[in-house]
Amino acid sequence: MKKDLKKVLVILLLIPILLTSTLVSVSAESNHSENRCVRITRRVNEKIRTFEKIRTRYMSRYDRITSSLSMLVSKLKDNGYDTTQLETDLQTLKNMKTELAQEFTEFMSSLRAVKDYACENNQAEFKNQLQFARGQLLDLREKALEMRSFVSTTIIDDLKDIRNQ
Repeated sequence: MKKDLKKVLVILLLIPILLTSTLVSVSAESNHSENRCVRITRRVNEKIRTFEKIRTRYMSRYDRITSSLSMLVSKLKDNGYDTTQLETDLQTLKNMKTELAQEFTEFMSSLRAVKDYACENNQAEFKNQLQFARGQLLDLREKALEMRSFVSTTIIDDLKDIRNQ
């Protein structure tokens, strides 16, 4: 009977210890996921601010280019030059600028979705959304490079052709 009483006492003493360690581990996991959520949210917010600045810079740059090119086309037309190809290039550039703005919007919305998935406990969805956002960033960079190349080669070549008329 003494042995049974000792076993009961040992079990009664161990139960609070086991419960405490279980609660501590659940609390630590919860705290870790909250910290992870806060860290990821902070980093994504920084990236969003950075890309908003980049977007503003790109859009203002291409607004100035299209505006200057429009004025140049009208001046050249008034002076009797053939500006048909330059007008076509100007329209193409405007379309490319619209597409770039749309790519930026889609990328920013995917970044915001990454932030939302970071605070959920679904790791697979978070990784999928992060990969999707990275893919959109690559598309965005490709579109920006395409625009830069279009301006530096096609439009410049057309301006040289007009100068040689």
